[in-house]
Amino acid sequence: MIMRFKTTFALLVTLALSAPFGSEPAIAQQSKPPFERILILTGGGAQSAIHVGMLQALEDQGWRPDAVIGTCGGAIAASLALRFANAKDRLSYLESKDYFETLRAIQYPEATDIPKSIHKIISRMNLYKKEGLLTYPSNDEAIADIDFSSIQTGFNFPFASDKSPKVLIGASEFLFDPSQGSQALSQSLFREVYFTDPSTAQSIADIQSVQTNDGVQAIMNVAVSVAIRASIADPYAFEPIEINGKHYSGGGYQLNPTALALRLGKQVISTYNGPYNLLEIAAVSSAWGSDFGDRLAKAHSAPIYRWIDFTDRGDYPHLQFDPILDPVSGKIEQKLPEAFGDDFVKTVRAQWKWGYDRATESLATPEGSIDHLRKLDRTNTTAERLRDWKRRRALEKKKQ
Repeated sequence: MIMRFKTTFALLVTLALSAPFGSEPAIAQQSKPPFERILILTGGGAQSAIHVGMLQALEDQGWRPDAVIGTCGGAIAASLALRFANAKDRLSYLESKDYFETLRAIQYPEATDIPKSIHKIISRMNLYKKEGLLTYPSNDEAIADIDFSSIQTGFNFPFASDKSPKVLIGASEFLFDPSQGSQALSQSLFREVYFTDPSTAQSIADIQSVQTNDGVQAIMNVAVSVAIRASIADPYAFEPIEINGKHYSGGGYQLNPTALALRLGKQVISTYNGPYNLLEIAAVSSAWGSDFGDRLAKAHSAPIYRWIDFTDRGDYPHLQFDPILDPVSGKIEQKLPEAFGDDFVKTVRAQWKWGYDRATESLATPEGSIDHLRKLDRTNTTAERLRDWKRRRALEKKKQ
């Protein structure tokens, strides 16, 4: 999600009544993937500097990815890997007024009726749970506005087959008209899609999505700016985008595209996202028609080479640019500075270092380990892995 919600006990009790959803197949690795190393940059808001710091740490340690997959907020950082081959140029851009203006282009109006939006989320969750119907949020329910011209200016370039790393930006294609009301969950409602270059598109042509009944769709000949706009369009945050007569919603639909990455790469490094509160889970689950928490836990159980710990990112408010929405007061706490200046640059540098340090930590852990992760619960890991993680941490404490 682009924004994070504060939550209250009453809301948690209400949303905790949600029924469980169907499970998904296990994620396995392809025997002969076309890429050696793939880096996954998942969403969570305006954290491009964290992602770029991660990329730099991996390159400094000799683990340079030949493909980067970005979803939601991670789409911007993935695009920077394509735009700037030099690490110094990436950081210079992030410290620039151009990047500041790109973040400023995403606006959260103070007049937004947050309690009303939350009421609709709960209503849709009940409809979803009791009647098996999905109703995608209408355009007038989008909490945020975006000045697309700013993204067009900074990222109006094509996906290139002759550059490394290759870049894939994830989104979801509507298989129905989002303005036509409720849809039955018995039918396919979304398709997993990735914007990329022609040569990479050939690599994913025969891959079956583990999240839908369709094959993974590759979209070519679209500017990177358009792909970013599609990928960040999560429900309740932004309106879907229409491209060549089709509608697309956010890359958060993939949550963590480990299934695709494991079919494309021999070694995959990914961020491991933190727990989500039940309001966020309800918002996404009722809009996309699948259990947000269950899918994320399954993605996190995949045989990934190294996990980069993002589980406690919310514990560092001084590193945040994302607004915080209070469901009780309806107020929006803006975190991005009002004007470009030293405060913005200082935060960007702190984000970059945090990402660099976390990626360095990841490479020092055993392959596939989650013991270094700081925050796990049932919303971001499976029950079995959570139990084993708690047991190992308890044993470690006893040794100390």
